[in-house]
Amino acid sequence: GIYYWGEGVAVDYPRAMAAFKVAAEGGDALCQYMISTMYKEGEGVDVDYAQARAWIEKAAAQGDPEAVGMLGVMYFEGQ
Repeated sequence: GIYYWGEGVAVDYPRAMAAFKVAAEGGDALCQYMISTMYKEGEGVDVDYAQARAWIEKAAAQGDPEAVGMLGVMYFEGQ
């Protein structure tokens, strides 16, 4: 997350996405949530609600409370 938040380094969304994907593909719910957020907000990638939803569903399926809430918001907003 250091590249996402710029902790001691410059913010670099493409590097953040690459790092998050490694952990997310290994099942890390927080990283799945962060990838979803990046796709939803267009941070370093084009806005892609289908990708955002796919990643947030993975995190929510693991019971991550923030992911469950965000999934509900996305459904409510028609995303």
